[in-house]
Amino acid sequence: MEGHVTGIDVKSGDRVKTGDALLQIDPMKQEATVSSQDAARASQEAALKLAKVNLERAQKLLEAGSSARWILTTRKRITTPRWRS
Repeated sequence: MEGHVTGIDVKSGDRVKTGDALLQIDPMKQEATVSSQDAARASQEAALKLAKVNLERAQKLLEAGSSARWILTTRKRITTPRWRS
C-alpha cells in the first residue's frame, strides 16, 4: 500500500499483536484509484449496453430483410465476452 504516513500508532519497544494498527496512511490515493476504476467499469458497462441495443436492432433489421448479415455478425462479436468467469 502506498501513501503518506499521517500518524504512527506505536513507539519503539511497544508490544504488538497480529492485526494491531502500526500507523495511519492517508487514504486519498487509494480512494482516487477506486473512483477511477469505478468510472472505467461504468463506461465499459454503458458501452456493452449500447452494443447489445445495436445487436438487437441489427437482428430485427435482418429478420425484416433490411440489413446485411455481416452487420449482425459484427455486433454479435462485440457483445460476446472474450473471457471466461
